[in-house]
This record gives sequence, structure tokens and C-alpha cells, in this order.
Amino acid sequence: MYKPATKGRLGKRPLANNHNAVIYRWNDRTLSFSRTHTLSPHSHGAAELVVSLDRPFLSNLASGKKIAARSLLIPPNVEHQNMHADAMCAVLYLDAEGHDYRMLSSGLRPIHSVYPDPPFARRLRHTLRMIFRQTPAADACALLLQSAMFGMRKPVRPPLDPRIEIVLKMMKGASLVGQPLEFLAAAVNLSEGRLLHLFTEQIGIPFRRYRSWVRLRHVSRRHFEGCDLTSAAYEAGFSDSSHYVRTFRSFFGTKPTHFLSRRRDATIFFG
Repeated sequence: MYKPATKGRLGKRPLANNHNAVIYRWNDRTLSFSRTHTLSPHSHGAAELVVSLDRPFLSNLASGKKIAARSLLIPPNVEHQNMHADAMCAVLYLDAEGHDYRMLSSGLRPIHSVYPDPPFARRLRHTLRMIFRQTPAADACALLLQSAMFGMRKPVRPPLDPRIEIVLKMMKGASLVGQPLEFLAAAVNLSEGRLLHLFTEQIGIPFRRYRSWVRLRHVSRRHFEGCDLTSAAYEAGFSDSSHYVRTFRSFFGTKPTHFLSRRRDATIFFG
């Protein structure tokens, strides 16, 4: 089992801010801070970077392997179960098609399909602790993250097939988030089968899995704007509340009511 190189708490100052939880939302990233709890096994439609701000945590992988770490970069669609043991964690979701995940994972060697304690995490942890304490505005937070993750390097997203670019834009449009596969395939003059194959090849996760992730993001955004969950779920293309709950659990390892109740008093920043 992989184990972190060091033990004990990080830093001497207590981790505290004025909020129960903090959430930052941008177009291609979501960052949250909270004392997290153990969830059931699940996988995301985006890459997940978990950075503990105090004690190490344990992650159980679908392969049966266990990894103890202070930070963990998890590729999209990799099933895992993070046993946080009440650790204060920063969780950063990075879009599967974006430059962030590809640049961060470049040159790293995976251990059991994930990247424990990547070299950049120590510098990033310092920045995340500062963000957690000071809760800057979304624009300032984005600049701090950019510097901590990439330094002076200018992130450049690998080019995508123009047809996939169009599909991604359509899938993320508020009025098109619930459109079926055949509609999107026809819009870019591809057969449904060819679109499914090309999408997985270009983005790294299956089309339907990614579409569900986009729909969940739409529901959460509308909920934070004041829309009730049921209405937001129908708006996003879920057939009913049960369909939404099942999908949410597969991505986050818990029911949406439990997840959102722990963020009811969160301070939310939109970038």
C-alpha cells in the first residue's frame, strides 16, 4: 500500500475561517473546502484533486488497492472511496477536456491508476490553506490557483476535434443540457456510434457518463441560484427524481440531500 512520506499535522496555526464550508465555482473548475466524511465508492465525470490541509487520508480503489496520502489526483471515471477521517480537505474538480488535468498529470507515474502526493501538491497546499483562511474573491482565488499549479507556465489545452468542441459547447448550454444523443450527432453530421467513439477517444470518458456529469453540474448551479432540486433535475434532462438521485450517488457517493445539507451554510463564490 502506498503511504505518504511524512506524518503528523501540517503547519502550527489552527485551520479556521469564518465559514462552515467554502465553495468556488468557475466554468472549468470547482473548488470546495470542508471537513469531509467517508462516502460510498463513486467516480466523477471530471478529474478530482484532493488536498488535505491537515492529516493524511485513505483512498480505497476499485481494484482493491488502498492508498494513504496527503494529496491525490484522481483521473476522470476512476472509481474510488476516500476515507477522509474528518480531515479538512480542499477538493478541486477539473474538467476532463480542459488543460488543467492534462498538464498536472503530465510526466507523473500513476500508482494503481491514480497519482498520490504529486510534487506540485506541497506548494499548492500552502496556497489552499491561505485561500481557506482568507476566502478571497473568485477572480483572486483563480489567479492564486493558477500560480500555485503552473507557476509561469501558460496552460494550453490540447486541440480537440472541432466537432467535439461543438458538442461540448452544446452540452453545456443551459437550453441544450437535456438534448438527446441523436440531436447532438446530427448537429455535427456524425452517426451516433461515431460520435460515441470519437468523444471517448478525445475526452477520455464515455459520452453518456460525461453528459450525466454536465447535467449534475447544471442542477447544482440552478439549486444555488434558488431553484428547487426537482425542477432543476427535470430542466437538466433527468426523467424523474429517482433518476437524478441514482446518478448523483454514482458520482458523489451519497444522496444529494445529504451532500447539499452539509453545504447549506456554505459561502459560495462564482467566477
